[in-house]
Amino acid sequence: MFDFGGPKASIEVEHASEIDEYDRPRMDAYIKSFVGKYEEIIPIKRLVINIKRHRSEGTRSKYSMNAALYTGQEVFRNKSFGWDVFAVADDMMIGLRKQAIKEKAKSRTISRTKVRRAKN
Repeated sequence: MFDFGGPKASIEVEHASEIDEYDRPRMDAYIKSFVGKYEEIIPIKRLVINIKRHRSEGTRSKYSMNAALYTGQEVFRNKSFGWDVFAVADDMMIGLRKQAIKEKAKSRTISRTKVRRAKN
């Protein structure tokens, strides 16, 4: 488990031991920065990331990550896999970000429409 001090959201990283020891602090900082940045856009209550190392070929290992981002009303899920653990994490976080921004834009559009209808 990583030690997260900054963001208010509950962050759980399952099977963090699958990542090499020298990569864990970088992954910790990456996840913290993601949550800290997007807590302002959407209310993040909890982020659960599951990491799995599938196989190793020489010095390389294949990773897969599944994430679930819980807000007060929605649950966003995304998964990614590949040979580079940071590329996998980046791809997964980009997918979560896109889903969150799309949902935020949709809720803003709905509320603006309601305001326009109320004025007429």
